Amino acid sequence: MQKANFRHTALENKKVFKRNLSDFKLMRSRKIMTQKTDHFFRFFLAMGCLMLMGLALANAQTPEPSAGNVRFYVDAAGFSDLKSEGKTYEEIYLTLTMGQLTFIEKEMKYLAILQILGEITDASGNFVDSLRATRPVVLDSLSGKFRKQSLFQNFGLTLKPGHYWLSLVVKDYNSHQEGHKKMPLLVPDFSRSNLSVSELQFAARVLSDTTRTQFYKNNLQIIPNPLRLYGTHLPVLYSYAEIYNLSPAQTSGNYAISYTLLDSNQAVFETLFSDTLKKPGVTAIDVRGFNVEGLPSGMYKLKLVVQDLNSGETFTRLGTFRTENLSERILHREKSPVSEAPSEISAARLEKSIQQISYLLNPEQKRTLKKLTRAGKIKFLANFWKSRDPNPDTKINEFQQEFYKRLNYANRHYGGHKLEGWQTDRGRILIIYGPPDEIERHRYEVDYKPYEIWHYYKLGGRVCVFSDLEGMGIYTLIHSTFDGEIHDREWKDRIYFMRTK
Repeated sequence: MQKANFRHTALENKKVFKRNLSDFKLMRSRKIMTQKTDHFFRFFLAMGCLMLMGLALANAQTPEPSAGNVRFYVDAAGFSDLKSEGKTYEEIYLTLTMGQLTFIEKEMKYLAILQILGEITDASGNFVDSLRATRPVVLDSLSGKFRKQSLFQNFGLTLKPGHYWLSLVVKDYNSHQEGHKKMPLLVPDFSRSNLSVSELQFAARVLSDTTRTQFYKNNLQIIPNPLRLYGTHLPVLYSYAEIYNLSPAQTSGNYAISYTLLDSNQAVFETLFSDTLKKPGVTAIDVRGFNVEGLPSGMYKLKLVVQDLNSGETFTRLGTFRTENLSERILHREKSPVSEAPSEISAARLEKSIQQISYLLNPEQKRTLKKLTRAGKIKFLANFWKSRDPNPDTKINEFQQEFYKRLNYANRHYGGHKLEGWQTDRGRILIIYGPPDEIERHRYEVDYKPYEIWHYYKLGGRVCVFSDLEGMGIYTLIHSTFDGEIHDREWKDRIYFMRTK
């Protein structure tokens, strides 16, 4: 790494010192600066860096883009280094869109080369470690889609806990364009022997794959999301966490785990998951996926709480992310002088959003949708949510919020056999009528297939009966007293079966 790439570090340190020059009026000449003064200057400089770093960390919400002609994002997460006592395994994630790169045709292919140069320094500006990567990118064609596709790069370092600065330069080799970023890096300490949890890694995808790629971790491929941005374009938020120092149990032991969504005011917005799990050992891995498509645009915190039920210890970990709601963006554009439908949403994503709201559409609306163009469907979707907002003066569309809460619950509990939860009968009924007042579960009744009876006392005593007809865990609606639903008073005969000897 050439020193010139990080010349701005020294310049920034000088600026910190100059702002406080008034405290050193007696230092008018280098000749009168004693050795003690020089030591004090170094101490003051280091403290100034730490103060600036603390301020940056306190104000940091989600990763900000780099400066320069190549725009990229950087994020980081710390994990316990089980091989090096007292040290932390720090992962650094970088992403950028391929449309920024210059591709050169070569042997019927298109080639771009990405160079990543980085340096980690301590609070005093001393060199600690470097990051280097050269990524060739080869494409068969330069179709329009490639411009929005993202490149990812992971780095893994073993560092002592503490405060650092991370400086990065990302260069497009063919065009010589580059971007640069400097950010504080706080490496957590996992040396404590009590219960603790790694930092949360926010991911775009999680795949079950043991291939040893840069994304491999514990038999999974964790594809990072350094932007920490979710919503219509990326509806599922994936998180990865490691749990350390669970107390060993004599025979068996459990721990409780919960995920809660907090809004920008730190108030509880929604409980996403809560359960009691069996300890796999003193260390556990927890990977979750939460559908956040319907959340209003804004900043949120994902709160993970782990409790060891044997020792009683509790540990809490927070992570910040952003959401962007397509419907809100469309409505905002319609109010502006130039109204243009956004093109960021993919055709598949748009069709899925239309299918999800189809449960609430009448036949005439469904026929209208089939005749609309892409732009027309996007506008229809925005107007659908706008017309159902019970309180347009508030930032939150309570109807849309409740809709996606039901949809997310269905996805977490009713999916399976290549079906998402919202696509099943139980998911559909939940979305339309809401959660039942009581559920009768009959999973092991002699001579009958598993079935459930949902009671809606507040909706006139209506009921819905579902049964696992195929034994695949997908429950089918076989009887209901709601208007327009299947009605079969002899439903129990349908799920009766004779045992063969």
